Amino acid sequence: MLKSYLSHSLAADIDLLAVPKHPYAAMENWGLSVFVEHKLLLDPHVSSFSYQMELTMVVVHEICHQRFVLLSNQVLHSAAHLFNGLRLSGKSPTRCAWPSSRWFGDLVTPVWWEDVWLKEGFAHYFEYIGTDFLFPKWNMEKQRFLTDVLHEVMLLDGLATSHPISQQVFQATDIDRVFDWIAYKKRSTQEFQPPIFSMTVSDWLILKPLLWFSLRFSGVINSVSQAAEIGAALIRMLANVMGQSLFQRALNDYLMTHMYGNAARDDLWNKLSEVMQQEGKDINITQVMERWTLQMGYPVLTISKEHSLDGSVSISQEHFLYDTDTKIHNPQLFNKSFQWQIPLTLAVGNSSHISAETLIWISNKTEKHRVGHMVGETWLLGNINQTGYFRVNYDLHNWRLLIQQLKTNPTIISVGNRAGLIDDVFNLARAGYLPQSIPLQMISYLSQEMEFLPWHAASRALYQLDKLLDRTDDHSLFSNYVLRQVEARYHRLGWPAISPDGSFTPSAYQAKELQREVIMLACSFGNKHCHRQAVSLISDWISSNKNRIPPNIRDIVYCTGVSLMDEDVWEFIWMKFHSTTAVSEKKILLEALTCSDNIFLLNRSADSLTSLTAMKERNRATMTPLNKLIPVGIFNMGLLRGMCHALKEEEDK
Repeated sequence: MLKSYLSHSLAADIDLLAVPKHPYAAMENWGLSVFVEHKLLLDPHVSSFSYQMELTMVVVHEICHQRFVLLSNQVLHSAAHLFNGLRLSGKSPTRCAWPSSRWFGDLVTPVWWEDVWLKEGFAHYFEYIGTDFLFPKWNMEKQRFLTDVLHEVMLLDGLATSHPISQQVFQATDIDRVFDWIAYKKRSTQEFQPPIFSMTVSDWLILKPLLWFSLRFSGVINSVSQAAEIGAALIRMLANVMGQSLFQRALNDYLMTHMYGNAARDDLWNKLSEVMQQEGKDINITQVMERWTLQMGYPVLTISKEHSLDGSVSISQEHFLYDTDTKIHNPQLFNKSFQWQIPLTLAVGNSSHISAETLIWISNKTEKHRVGHMVGETWLLGNINQTGYFRVNYDLHNWRLLIQQLKTNPTIISVGNRAGLIDDVFNLARAGYLPQSIPLQMISYLSQEMEFLPWHAASRALYQLDKLLDRTDDHSLFSNYVLRQVEARYHRLGWPAISPDGSFTPSAYQAKELQREVIMLACSFGNKHCHRQAVSLISDWISSNKNRIPPNIRDIVYCTGVSLMDEDVWEFIWMKFHSTTAVSEKKILLEALTCSDNIFLLNRSADSLTSLTAMKERNRATMTPLNKLIPVGIFNMGLLRGMCHALKEEEDK
């Protein structure tokens, strides 16, 4: 598929080299991609789907850098053969941005550092496109991109400490800002540079729950160059506005024109505008994209029904920020002059039908548009399939109609939009745009939800709320409410089946991921059956010395066991961490050690992990298990800062 983007061929040979240590997870070079060995090698018998997909994405990422557009069918099928040989069928990715750099970076190089986000953004976007070609059932671009890229980077870009993705670079020290926490995720602990030291208190309180979630259940704190993730989201938005065929044609022309040379972002925008004009579409891409790249953050659109006879609606835009205090006390950050040219896709629906989407360009602070006949229980839905890089808010009546639709017949609304509604409603409530009751009302439909993506979006939001409410009077009330939404689906799905011979019964990717997500929620929020099942599996492992825990849920079981059982279990996990040779297993064992609520054991974990010996083990496990610092850090921010500095000092050595 990607071959259609570029007709020019590069050398056919690509060598993949695994090395014990490297500053990054992987690095593209002409004809040779270098990987840290644990990003290329795995044991499929002990590795979870998430770890297997992580490696898949790393390899695809590097192949994209080497072949991107060319990514010949022969190369892609060779990659597919490699992955199928490892029996891959997994979950969340490590990025493929590096492979496309062979084209966006190697073949065509940015003129100056301020446009580095462009090459990394393209590469990041096409890692999802390339993986979709290999494994269509994973739905990477249409679904996983939403939760793994869009939702995550919008949380970061909504902070008061965000900045434009295109930044001026005048001296060498400015380059570090280009590769900061806002532009590109590389799953490599060598890059660990936590941003908490420059954050405001308000931003830290917003971000802390996200850090806890990503640490506890992914085992990695990602050093994020935000610009590449925003870049990928903006490129995806452009591709959907233009249509894939026009976008491919324009991209092909751009690459062929600037092959083996340098180009600036305006060269790309001009080429995209030229192709649009050839098709009779008078859209100035340069004017559109300058607003998105030279202003910090992103907008929130508020759509309100006018209840007029002609079916018009009022649509307003403003700069989205989480911190309401910043809006009041630092108006220069909450810049009311910010405006974007926003491609809003809009549909009208009711209990049994949803209309085809229409595209409306929003350029002013407030506009009125006719959207069709609006009667009775008709609702509006904006940003169809979340192709746009913005949030959408509605009047309360429309929110309640959407919630009612989800409760009665959720399939009228697409899977991507269901996930998008959940992410938007929680974040809008968090930023003060909506009452807190609205997101809780929305998730009351989850017992009927049979798709993985909305559950994944909900779990991310719920874990963040859980950590914010932890140790408050309302925490048990919140936990009980979540459990009521989860328990029906949990009991229907059950646990992964184990054959009499001890092997694990295979199941479809989406079904396995949904099952894992629901088990994780049930155990995390205190379902007694889930706790008993986890304790039983850990006890069986200890007594038989045979690990019968399905790889896809081992991190959940290990963490639950350590949090509920005695110190002997912690010692057992610690022993297994030192004895296992599988990197993926080391990774989740090390995470599990930090799941205890025992302050003594948490301090033991902290002491061990910052010792020289443990540091070497941590490098081999390719993760920074900082989740233990979050509960300790609640009481001792100095410890959290000290631990982060200690880890970075070891990395610098």
